[in-house]
Amino acid sequence: MTNISKGNPFMASDWKYLFTTDTEKDLLNVFIAGSVLSYVAMIFNIIVIAILARKNVTCPVAVLMQGLGLANFLTACCSYGLEPLFQAKYVCTPNKTTDGQKCTLPYPYCMFASHLSILTMTFHTVSNLITTSMGIYKVLAILFPIWTKTHMTNRKASVSCFISFLLSLALGLPRHFSLEFEDWDWDSSCLVVYQSLGVLEYSTLYYMILQIILSTCCSIVMVMSTIYIVYKRVLSSAFRGKMSKYRRRERRSMLMVVIILLVFLVTEIPKVSVYFWFCVTYLQGDFVDSSDNNIPPSFLSGLLAMRFEYAVARIMSHFTDILEGTNFQRSLVLNFALESVKIFTVLGCLSNFIVCIIMSSKIRNEINHAIRKPALRLNQK
Repeated sequence: MTNISKGNPFMASDWKYLFTTDTEKDLLNVFIAGSVLSYVAMIFNIIVIAILARKNVTCPVAVLMQGLGLANFLTACCSYGLEPLFQAKYVCTPNKTTDGQKCTLPYPYCMFASHLSILTMTFHTVSNLITTSMGIYKVLAILFPIWTKTHMTNRKASVSCFISFLLSLALGLPRHFSLEFEDWDWDSSCLVVYQSLGVLEYSTLYYMILQIILSTCCSIVMVMSTIYIVYKRVLSSAFRGKMSKYRRRERRSMLMVVIILLVFLVTEIPKVSVYFWFCVTYLQGDFVDSSDNNIPPSFLSGLLAMRFEYAVARIMSHFTDILEGTNFQRSLVLNFALESVKIFTVLGCLSNFIVCIIMSSKIRNEINHAIRKPALRLNQK
C-alpha cells in the first residue's frame, strides 16, 4: 500500500517542533481565545456533572449526560487547557523566506502539546459515542417504553460510558508512541525523533480512517434517531392540542436530545470532510512525490502525528489549489480555518449543557437548590 514514508529509511529525524504564524502573531491570539472558551466549557461541565450526580436526578439519561460532560470536559481541557502556559514558552523569530514568524516550543512543553493534541481527538471520539448512545436510548424509550424502564438501568448506562472511553483510548494509544521528543541543547528547542514505521503509519492513516468510519456511523445513527424522535414526539398528533404536565416535560426532553444531536452534526461535518479529503489524497499516493515541494515525506508523517491541524493546513496549501497566493499565505488561511473548526468543537462541548439547562426544568431547579442551600446556612449562622 502507498504511504507517505515511501522511499525514506526510518531513522532519527533532525527537525524540530515548530509552526509558522503571521507577523502580528494573530494565530497565537486565536489560541488564547480558544483557551478562554475551553475554561468556560470546563467549568460549565463540572457544574452540570455535579448537579446530575444528585440522587433525585439520577437516571440512565443523567448517567449518560455525566459521561458526556466528562468527555466534553476532557476535550476542552486537552484542546487549549495548557495554552496559557505555552504562550509564555513560545519562541518566535522572523521567518526569512516569508513575511511571517516561526514559532517553536522548547522541551518538555512540545511533548505535552503533542500528547494533548492526540488526547483531544480521543476524548472527542468519546463524546461522539456517548451522544450517539443518548439518541439510541431515546429511540428505544419511544419504541419500547416499558422494556426501557425495566431493562435500561443506570448500571448499563455506566457500562456504555465505560466502553466508549475504553474503545477511544485503545484506538488512540498507539499514536502516543509514534514519536519521541528530546532536548536540543544548542538552542533549547525540541527535537522530534521517529520510532516505528508501522506505528507512525497507523497514526497518520489508519487512525484517520477509523475516525471517518466512527464519525460517519455516529452521524448516520444520529440523523435517523433525530428524524424518528421529531416525527414521533414533536410532530405526531399525540402532542397536539392541550398539553399535560407530563407531555410538556417529555416534549422538552425530546427537544433537548434533538438539539444536542443537531449541534453534534454541525460540528462534525467540517471535521469529517477534512479527514475524508486527507485519507483519499493519502491513499491515491499524492503525498509520495513531494520532492517538488521541498517537503520530505517523513516530515509530513511526523507532523501529522504531532500537530494534526497545522499539518493538514500545510499539506492542503501544497497539494491543492483551493486558494490563491503563496504557499505561506494559503497555509496561514487554512491554519486559521482548521483552528476555527477546533474552537467550534470546544463550543460544542459548551453548548450541549447550555441546551440542558434551557430545556430541563429539573436541572434548573437543582442548580437553584444548590445555590440557595449554602446561602440559607449562612443566614442561619
